[in-house]
Amino acid sequence: MDWSGWDLEANGGVVLLQVRENRGFVGLRMFRQQAPTDTQQLLEYPMALPRLIAALLTAVFLVAGCTSGTASPAPSSGGASGAAGVTVGTGSSATLGTYLTGPNGMALYTHAGDSATSSTCTGGCATAWPPLATTGQPTAGSEVTGQLGTLTRADGTTQVTYGGLPLYYWQGDAKAGDVTGNGVNGFSLATVGGAGPLPNASGAAPAPTSSGSSGY
Repeated sequence: MDWSGWDLEANGGVVLLQVRENRGFVGLRMFRQQAPTDTQQLLEYPMALPRLIAALLTAVFLVAGCTSGTASPAPSSGGASGAAGVTVGTGSSATLGTYLTGPNGMALYTHAGDSATSSTCTGGCATAWPPLATTGQPTAGSEVTGQLGTLTRADGTTQVTYGGLPLYYWQGDAKAGDVTGNGVNGFSLATVGGAGPLPNASGAAPAPTSSGSSGY
């Protein structure tokens, strides 16, 4: 009977097993192949079935030993696991100076009625002034020199803060570079040095009207 066999993949090469039966005995050959042109015969001899089983178990341990030598993957450069936070960048205004922007390049604002631990802008206000939300620790762009942080809003989402004040977008800005929300309803442009000039300051964020609209 011709030899028949199996190829067992292992780290750094292939272990080849070949068997054949002849007059009640089983022949076994084993090779280690590191490359197509480099094959090393490990053993070849006839044996009865019990000895064949023992030899096959030896082959299994050999393959397992080769595989266990594989190096463990290196940890990622990020170190601790967790979702990446948003990146806060900057834009420039001829009259207001360098201001903060969200990942989409749109201007960010702060509100006079907020604190480092709470936002007074909810409901319809938050629709007109969408909070800058994040799922991880926010990252500062190269020109952002102040302290970024986060707070947990009443709805459970995480909002980015700058210098202790929550950051918002303004629905009235249509494109990157627009800063039309400065001075509107107690909001001011968030500049690198803090809140920008606020020509029409008001205390708290306006509440939604009885009809459910935000009043903006």
